[in-house]
Amino acid sequence: MSKSLFLKIVSDVEAYDEWFQEGLDGRMKKSFTPLQKVTSAIKQLATGNPPDEGDEYLNMSERTSRECLEYFCETVCKRYGGEFLRRPTSHDIALLYQAHEDRHHLPGMLGSLDCTHFVWRMCPTELRGQYMRGDHQYPTVMLEARVHKTISTCCNNLRYFLLNEMERRQIVHFK
Repeated sequence: MSKSLFLKIVSDVEAYDEWFQEGLDGRMKKSFTPLQKVTSAIKQLATGNPPDEGDEYLNMSERTSRECLEYFCETVCKRYGGEFLRRPTSHDIALLYQAHEDRHHLPGMLGSLDCTHFVWRMCPTELRGQYMRGDHQYPTVMLEARVHKTISTCCNNLRYFLLNEMERRQIVHFK
């Protein structure tokens, strides 16, 4: 994320919700700045790490970090919901079609070719919970392809690597 975009989000969130404004905490000491609160929330969203990870980096308790995430998500949904969290119009879809065609040279397509779910019907019972999603009836393995000299793929905590151009079809599995 660019610095200017991050600072715009911080200023918008601070202006929209007074919880993000700097003030005094329960001990009458200066509370966290809006920059620290938004950094904590975005870091949790981006990395998927638990709230207590901010202990060392921001010197923020788990509770405060969790509250930052909750208030940030609420505020972003309220502040930007009307503009960005709506169903796309036919004009938006036409723009998406064009942008996708310009970038990937595949006309008439929304979405991406880089992610596919494979149904794993013979998944061992002890692993079933790790590979289940609410929108699929069976456990799935997600294959994500990235175009690079070596095409690396990522599947729900499993790593696959395609070796080279000649061995493209042969997949080596390792943990």
